[in-house]
Amino acid sequence: MNASPLRIGIAGAGAIGCTLAARLAVSGHKVKVLARGETLSVIRRDGIHLSDLDGQHHVRVEASDDAASLGEQDLIFLCAKAQALATLLPQLQPMIGAETVVIPVVNGVPWWYFHGEGGRYDGQRVNAVDPQSILSQALDLRHVIGCVVFITAHCPANAVAESHTPHLMIFGEPDNCLSTRTDRKCRDRSAGHRPHPRQPVDQDHRQHHLQPTLGDHGRHPRAALQTAGAARPGQQLPARSAADRRRLWRAREHRPTDLS
Repeated sequence: MNASPLRIGIAGAGAIGCTLAARLAVSGHKVKVLARGETLSVIRRDGIHLSDLDGQHHVRVEASDDAASLGEQDLIFLCAKAQALATLLPQLQPMIGAETVVIPVVNGVPWWYFHGEGGRYDGQRVNAVDPQSILSQALDLRHVIGCVVFITAHCPANAVAESHTPHLMIFGEPDNCLSTRTDRKCRDRSAGHRPHPRQPVDQDHRQHHLQPTLGDHGRHPRAALQTAGAARPGQQLPARSAADRRRLWRAREHRPTDLS
């Protein structure tokens, strides 16, 4: 049991959300889960079950579909799909206090990717991810710690997660600076506590955001071509043929290294 457990909110009770909720609750943190529908009912009735490399875990956590009832948290993991963030983030305001750290557990290029990047797009949002500025307006970047998740998990049933890979997550500040809060809330908390996910801190974590994305694009070239035109901040690529996208890719020189 930790001497000073964190108040940790998990927003989204899918496979990753349930995995994190279970591991962090086992470690002694005060975990609360924002969920909805049948999943919420199951969590309230049966708790969360996790099967992973360390065995079987069963935890009871407070769960609600009302962020205000869960209250302010020290740390919030956003475990929703990327397309759901625009709806979810404005609802989370009652859980976010002055010192709350928010970690979007969403692979791919985040809307804040160019914050502190230092290049010609420095400070611009990625329009393809946040076209209406909903995310930028709903969450001040001073609350955000970047995250790349390498956990694979699935839910055979509501509030039941199975994960048979190491629980690796990489954290870092959006502007790549080294900070005491990242150390304190993401690395020191895992020291000596096996039930925690592995939590290295990487000053240059931005490069890791591309790895899962490029892995997907290697399997889905069309997706890579669509992203190539949409990655430029403030611009979106209209529907075009694959051949057109290849020409645009070459013309605009949107290579993966341009985003690193």
